[in-house]
Amino acid sequence: AARRAVDADAPTPEELSAALEQLEGALSPITEMGIYLDDNDSVYRYFNSVAERVRYNRTADDGGRRVRLVPDEYYAAHSLAARILGMLGRHDEALAHAEELMRVAPATPDAALCKVRCLEGQARIFEAADLLISAISYSATARDMSICFYRLAFMEWKLGRADLSVACYQRAIDLHREIADQARQELGDLIAAEGPKLAPLADEQVIPSLEEGGLPAGPIGALRAELRDAVAACTDAEIFSVARPLTGALLELCRDDALVGVHRSLMRP
Repeated sequence: AARRAVDADAPTPEELSAALEQLEGALSPITEMGIYLDDNDSVYRYFNSVAERVRYNRTADDGGRRVRLVPDEYYAAHSLAARILGMLGRHDEALAHAEELMRVAPATPDAALCKVRCLEGQARIFEAADLLISAISYSATARDMSICFYRLAFMEWKLGRADLSVACYQRAIDLHREIADQARQELGDLIAAEGPKLAPLADEQVIPSLEEGGLPAGPIGALRAELRDAVAACTDAEIFSVARPLTGALLELCRDDALVGVHRSLMRP
């Protein structure tokens, strides 16, 4: 019901408030009982993809506690509540929901992007940019990394660094085709608005420009190696249902004919 309200054409404040009341009514007893709070035996986490779970397993220190998954609906409810509150201009309240997303999904850039929207609504652009830079470092797929660069491009423009905004847009375009069209359009709008003092970078200038401006280019080499090792381990163990999406994520980083063949073989029933 909340998703329908958010996705409707021009929802009224009354419709959004009614949807928010439903969400908060569902979340309130969970929060009061602390059902998904970490304890001495377990941590409660959410992952958007298998690749995110691999990244989390390799980097998180949970002190030997068991990782238990929160329901998808729990994550979605906080995400929708933050979005509705943002649409209502109640950014302080939205931030509390975003912080809970960050807690249960520390390896999920989508949670960081939700918090970025809240910070943007509060005009905390420096903090939003820093959070996006952090999310780039732990993005587990090329798509997530591309989205982070796409959003960072806007933040850099807001901070008066149009040259770095260009580099971020072009990095987003390079990383994922799904993001490329929108990033390319906004890059064109930016260059047209700034006039002759701004121009697209040559492909070989994008990464040096980011690094010279103190921004990351994204750990593509390390991510490629991580996914390759995970695909090999899962395939050797005949866990094909996990190897399949990991291979797809790896293909987005390195288009290789042999890997395409492996991916196709994993898609067969």
